Amino acid sequence: MDREEEAAIPSSLSSLQKFNRIVDSATNTEAVHMCMHDLLDEDVYYRLNPYMTFPYGLDEIDSKKLEQMQNDAKLYVRRNAAKIGDAASRLLEFTIVKQYEREGYGDA
Repeated sequence: MDREEEAAIPSSLSSLQKFNRIVDSATNTEAVHMCMHDLLDEDVYYRLNPYMTFPYGLDEIDSKKLEQMQNDAKLYVRRNAAKIGDAASRLLEFTIVKQYEREGYGDA
């Protein structure tokens, strides 16, 4: 087998490479966001993605960073109150429709 033939045969991925690809596809929030943004109407898909002063870890315990995290969240809510309100309204609409159907009015 010459080099051209070897290059034409796809190399198999190791278990670690497969695992890493699965994790990447599940945690690549930007790729998921772009896909959702492209496929769904803006009144259906809402991304709540606040700016963070630091790249906080999920296990953050530093009191100064936790305080800054709270400040970042408050600023985000203040600047995006309309967007958050729109998302909440859409969620409530869905709840009202489900309740309406549950009570037997959906068949009319």
